[in-house]
Amino acid sequence: MSDSEQTPQERLDSINEAVDKFDPAEFVRNEQKNGRTQRHHYVPRFYLRRFAKKKILAAYKRPNGERMSLSVRDVALESDLYTVKASTGETTGLMEFAISKFEEAAAPVVEKILDQGFPITPEEKMSLADYVALQYLRTPLNKRQQDVMMTELANWMMRQEDWTEESVRETIIRGGGTPTDESVAEIMKMVETGDFKRISVSIPTEEWMRTNISLINVVSDILMRMNFTAAVAHGDDFVTTDNPVVLWTRPEWNPVNSVGFETAEEIRLPLSPKKMLVITPLDYPDGHVTELSKTGVRVANEMAAANAYRWVFQHPDGPDISGIAPSNEHPIVSILS
Repeated sequence: MSDSEQTPQERLDSINEAVDKFDPAEFVRNEQKNGRTQRHHYVPRFYLRRFAKKKILAAYKRPNGERMSLSVRDVALESDLYTVKASTGETTGLMEFAISKFEEAAAPVVEKILDQGFPITPEEKMSLADYVALQYLRTPLNKRQQDVMMTELANWMMRQEDWTEESVRETIIRGGGTPTDESVAEIMKMVETGDFKRISVSIPTEEWMRTNISLINVVSDILMRMNFTAAVAHGDDFVTTDNPVVLWTRPEWNPVNSVGFETAEEIRLPLSPKKMLVITPLDYPDGHVTELSKTGVRVANEMAAANAYRWVFQHPDGPDISGIAPSNEHPIVSILS
C-alpha cells in the first residue's frame, strides 16, 4: 500500500513503529557529537538554508525591526522544547526523533518543487501536507496559545463548582499533581475572593507533542482535499519567519478574524525567496502557478511579518525590510486573485 492510500491511523501507526524502534542512547550520543543535545529547532534548518547565504540569514527582531546577521543553526530554536522524560526519569530525544521522520520525508519534495516545479506525486503531496501541518503545530507560539486557552478554560471551570478543600485535593491528584497544604490554601483563597487570575496552565511537553503528532493526520487530511499551487515572486523576494505557515481568508467571510485549516482560503508557506507554496480549496488546479508583482510580494510579506513569533528572516542580499509593517490587521488581498 502506498503512503497516499494509507488511512490516518495507518500513517500514525507507521510513525509510532519508527518511534518504537527509537534508541534514545544512540540518539543522544549523535546529538552530543553534533553539539545540539538541547537545541531544538522548531523551524528546520533545511528549510531556512534556502533563505540564507553561506548559512547566514538577515534576521529582523520583532517588534522593533532590528536587523542582525545570524546563522541558521542559531535561530528558531528553544532549549528543551521537545524534551520529554522516559519511564526511567531520564530525558530523551523521542519527540525530536519523531519530528525528524516528517522532515526527512518532506525535504526532497520541497527540493523538487523548487528545482523542477510541479507536478508532484500523491505520495509527495501527502509528505508535504504532513510537513505543513507539523510546522504549524510545533512552534512555541502554538504551545503558548494552547496554554492560554487551557488557562482560560481552567478559570471558567473554577467558577462553575462549589469547591471544598477535599475536592481541590482530589482535582490536583487527578491532574497528576501532589497537593500540599499551601497549594490547597492558596486555591481556597482564590475561591473565597473569586480572583482566579493567578491560575496558569502549562501543558506538559510530552502531552503537547503527542497530541500534535496525532493532529498531523487530521490537518493533513484536510490539506489533501485542497489544491497545492505556487506563487512566484517578481520585483522583490519573499521573506519567511519563525512561524512560517500563514492562514488567510477574506474578512467578509471571517468577521471574527479567526482562521483555521478548514476555513482558510489560502495556506501559505514560503519555500524560497522566489517561490511560495499556496494550498487552497479554491478552484485552482494542483500545480497552478501565480506570478506575483512587487505589490503582491509586499502584501504576502506584510502578513508573514504579522504572523511571526519573534523573528522575520530574509536572504542577506535582499533589500532592507526593517520598515516592514508587522500589522495585525486582517489583509484583504488574496495573492492568488
